[in-house]
Amino acid sequence: MYPYTKPTISFSASPAGGVREKGTTLEEIVLTANITKKSENIKKVEFLKDSAVIGTIDAPKAGGGTETYTYEQPINANCQLKARVTDAKDGTVDSSAQSYTFVYPLYIGSLDASASSPTQDQIKALEKKVVTKGTQKYTYTIDNKRMCIACPPGWTLSKIVDPNGFDVTSSFAKKTVSVTGLDGTAQSYTVYVSEPTTQSGFAVTFNV
Repeated sequence: MYPYTKPTISFSASPAGGVREKGTTLEEIVLTANITKKSENIKKVEFLKDSAVIGTIDAPKAGGGTETYTYEQPINANCQLKARVTDAKDGTVDSSAQSYTFVYPLYIGSLDASASSPTQDQIKALEKKVVTKGTQKYTYTIDNKRMCIACPPGWTLSKIVDPNGFDVTSSFAKKTVSVTGLDGTAQSYTVYVSEPTTQSGFAVTFNV
Protein backbone atom coordinates (compact mmCIF):
# COMPACT_ATOMS: atom_id res chain seq x y z
CA MET A 1 0.00 0.00 0.00
CA TYR A 2 2.84 2.37 0.85
CA PRO A 3 5.76 3.03 -1.51
CA TYR A 4 9.13 1.67 -0.46
CA THR A 5 11.48 4.24 1.06
CA LYS A 6 15.14 3.70 1.80
CA PRO A 7 16.53 4.56 5.24
CA THR A 8 18.38 7.81 5.88
CA ILE A 9 21.80 8.21 7.48
CA SER A 10 23.94 11.01 8.87
CA PHE A 11 27.58 10.70 9.84
CA SER A 12 30.12 12.37 12.09
CA ALA A 13 33.69 11.70 13.13
CA SER A 14 35.85 12.70 16.08
CA PRO A 15 38.35 14.18 15.35
CA ALA A 16 36.41 15.68 12.46
CA GLY A 17 37.71 16.07 8.93
CA GLY A 18 39.54 19.20 7.89
CA VAL A 19 42.93 20.53 6.80
CA ARG A 20 46.01 19.51 8.81
CA GLU A 21 49.74 19.89 8.40
CA LYS A 22 51.58 17.02 6.73
CA GLY A 23 53.38 15.11 9.43
CA THR A 24 50.31 15.12 11.67
CA THR A 25 48.95 11.65 12.47
CA LEU A 26 45.47 10.90 13.77
CA GLU A 27 45.88 7.71 15.78
CA GLU A 28 42.20 6.98 16.47
CA ILE A 29 38.93 8.26 15.05
CA VAL A 30 35.50 7.55 16.49
CA LEU A 31 32.91 7.22 13.72
CA THR A 32 29.21 7.69 14.42
CA ALA A 33 26.26 6.92 12.16
CA ASN A 34 22.73 8.07 12.98
CA ILE A 35 20.17 5.98 11.09
CA THR A 36 16.48 6.50 10.56
CA LYS A 37 14.45 3.47 9.53
CA LYS A 38 11.88 3.95 6.78
CA SER A 39 10.10 1.03 5.10
CA GLU A 40 12.29 -1.88 6.22
CA ASN A 41 14.34 -2.87 9.23
CA ILE A 42 18.02 -2.00 9.26
CA LYS A 43 20.21 -4.98 8.33
CA LYS A 44 23.78 -3.70 8.21
CA VAL A 45 25.88 -0.61 8.86
CA GLU A 46 29.34 -0.18 7.31
CA PHE A 47 32.07 2.40 7.75
CA LEU A 48 34.31 3.23 4.81
CA LYS A 49 37.66 4.87 4.15
CA ASP A 50 37.44 6.09 0.56
CA SER A 51 35.89 3.03 -1.17
CA ALA A 52 37.18 0.39 1.25
CA VAL A 53 35.07 -0.97 4.10
CA ILE A 54 36.98 -0.57 7.37
CA GLY A 55 34.31 -1.71 9.81
CA THR A 56 30.95 -3.49 9.75
CA ILE A 57 28.12 -3.76 12.25
CA ASP A 58 26.28 -6.90 11.21
CA ALA A 59 23.60 -6.75 13.92
CA PRO A 60 22.62 -3.08 14.12
CA LYS A 61 19.48 -1.76 15.81
CA ALA A 62 16.67 -2.96 13.53
CA GLY A 63 14.63 0.16 14.13
CA GLY A 64 17.49 2.52 13.48
CA GLY A 65 19.44 4.66 15.89
CA THR A 66 23.08 5.43 16.62
CA GLU A 67 25.91 3.07 15.71
CA THR A 68 29.59 3.77 16.44
CA TYR A 69 32.90 2.31 15.33
CA THR A 70 36.43 3.22 16.43
CA TYR A 71 38.96 3.25 13.60
CA GLU A 72 42.37 2.59 15.14
CA GLN A 73 44.60 2.73 12.07
CA PRO A 74 46.66 5.95 11.76
CA ILE A 75 45.52 8.53 9.23
CA ASN A 76 48.19 10.87 7.88
CA ALA A 77 47.29 11.20 4.19
CA ASN A 78 44.33 12.55 2.25
CA CYS A 79 41.21 10.41 2.57
CA GLN A 80 37.46 10.44 3.12
CA LEU A 81 35.48 8.61 5.78
CA LYS A 82 31.77 7.87 5.58
CA ALA A 83 29.06 5.40 6.63
CA ARG A 84 26.67 3.17 4.69
CA VAL A 85 23.38 1.62 5.78
CA THR A 86 21.60 -1.36 4.24
CA ASP A 87 18.03 -2.37 5.06
CA ALA A 88 16.22 -5.72 4.85
CA LYS A 89 15.30 -5.06 1.23
CA ASP A 90 18.97 -4.42 0.41
CA GLY A 91 18.31 -0.74 -0.03
CA THR A 92 21.68 0.95 0.50
CA VAL A 93 22.35 4.60 1.35
CA ASP A 94 25.70 6.32 1.86
CA SER A 95 26.17 9.25 4.21
CA SER A 96 28.01 12.43 3.32
CA ALA A 97 31.76 12.13 3.86
CA GLN A 98 34.26 13.68 6.23
CA SER A 99 37.34 14.74 4.23
CA TYR A 100 40.84 14.70 5.75
CA THR A 101 43.42 16.81 3.89
CA PHE A 102 47.12 17.07 4.73
CA VAL A 103 49.22 19.96 3.37
CA TYR A 104 52.56 21.66 3.77
CA PRO A 105 52.01 25.07 5.39
CA LEU A 106 52.23 28.52 3.85
CA TYR A 107 54.41 31.10 5.61
CA ILE A 108 53.61 34.81 5.38
CA GLY A 109 54.66 38.02 7.11
CA SER A 110 57.64 40.37 7.23
CA LEU A 111 61.42 39.99 7.38
CA ASP A 112 64.16 42.27 8.61
CA ALA A 113 65.67 44.56 5.99
CA SER A 114 68.86 42.49 5.99
CA ALA A 115 67.02 39.28 4.99
CA SER A 116 67.16 39.66 1.21
CA SER A 117 67.83 35.92 0.91
CA PRO A 118 65.87 34.40 3.80
CA THR A 119 66.93 31.23 5.53
CA GLN A 120 64.70 28.33 6.56
CA ASP A 121 64.68 29.60 10.16
CA GLN A 122 63.62 33.09 9.06
CA ILE A 123 60.80 31.64 6.97
CA LYS A 124 59.61 29.41 9.79
CA ALA A 125 59.48 32.45 12.09
CA LEU A 126 56.78 33.97 9.88
CA GLU A 127 53.07 33.30 10.44
CA LYS A 128 52.30 29.70 9.52
CA LYS A 129 49.01 29.02 7.77
CA VAL A 130 47.81 25.44 7.28
CA VAL A 131 45.49 25.99 4.33
CA THR A 132 44.66 24.50 0.97
CA LYS A 133 45.92 26.22 -2.17
CA GLY A 134 44.23 29.56 -2.85
CA THR A 135 44.60 33.33 -2.96
CA GLN A 136 45.95 34.86 0.25
CA LYS A 137 45.57 38.36 1.70
CA TYR A 138 47.81 39.93 4.32
CA THR A 139 47.83 43.40 5.87
CA TYR A 140 51.25 44.84 6.62
CA THR A 141 52.09 47.44 9.23
CA ILE A 142 55.89 47.49 9.06
CA ASP A 143 58.85 49.81 9.51
CA ASN A 144 61.79 49.18 7.15
CA LYS A 145 60.96 45.51 6.71
CA ARG A 146 60.47 43.20 3.77
CA MET A 147 57.08 41.72 2.86
CA CYS A 148 57.36 37.98 2.32
CA ILE A 149 55.31 34.97 1.34
CA ALA A 150 56.71 31.44 1.19
CA CYS A 151 54.63 29.07 -0.94
CA PRO A 152 54.80 25.29 -0.49
CA PRO A 153 55.29 22.92 -3.43
CA GLY A 154 52.37 22.87 -5.85
CA TRP A 155 51.45 26.53 -5.34
CA THR A 156 51.89 28.92 -8.27
CA LEU A 157 51.72 32.62 -7.46
CA SER A 158 50.36 34.43 -10.52
CA LYS A 159 50.22 38.03 -9.29
CA ILE A 160 50.83 40.24 -6.27
CA VAL A 161 48.41 43.18 -5.99
CA ASP A 162 48.66 46.26 -3.75
CA PRO A 163 45.68 47.97 -2.02
CA ASN A 164 45.09 50.16 -5.10
CA GLY A 165 44.81 47.19 -7.42
CA PHE A 166 48.25 47.63 -9.02
CA ASP A 167 50.30 44.60 -9.99
CA VAL A 168 53.48 44.81 -7.89
CA THR A 169 54.83 41.32 -8.63
CA SER A 170 57.95 42.71 -10.29
CA SER A 171 58.95 44.46 -7.05
CA PHE A 172 59.32 41.10 -5.28
CA ALA A 173 62.42 38.95 -5.69
CA LYS A 174 61.72 35.24 -6.21
CA LYS A 175 63.80 32.73 -4.24
CA THR A 176 63.85 28.98 -3.72
CA VAL A 177 64.43 27.79 -0.16
CA SER A 178 64.49 24.26 1.23
CA VAL A 179 62.18 24.00 4.24
CA THR A 180 61.91 20.84 6.33
CA GLY A 181 58.32 19.92 7.05
CA LEU A 182 56.75 18.44 10.17
CA ASP A 183 57.04 15.07 8.40
CA GLY A 184 60.84 15.42 8.32
CA THR A 185 61.15 15.84 4.56
CA ALA A 186 62.85 18.77 2.82
CA GLN A 187 60.42 20.69 0.61
CA SER A 188 61.29 23.25 -2.05
CA TYR A 189 59.45 26.48 -1.20
CA THR A 190 59.00 29.37 -3.61
CA VAL A 191 59.62 32.55 -1.63
CA TYR A 192 58.73 36.09 -2.69
CA VAL A 193 60.55 38.94 -0.91
CA SER A 194 60.01 42.68 -1.37
CA GLU A 195 62.50 45.50 -0.92
CA PRO A 196 62.50 47.06 2.57
CA THR A 197 59.48 49.30 3.00
CA THR A 198 57.49 51.16 5.64
CA GLN A 199 53.73 50.71 5.43
CA SER A 200 50.68 51.04 7.67
CA GLY A 201 47.57 48.95 7.04
CA PHE A 202 48.91 47.95 3.62
CA ALA A 203 46.68 45.11 2.39
CA VAL A 204 48.41 42.90 -0.17
CA THR A 205 46.69 40.20 -2.22
CA PHE A 206 48.74 37.21 -3.36
CA ASN A 207 46.84 35.63 -6.23
CA VAL A 208 47.27 31.89 -6.62
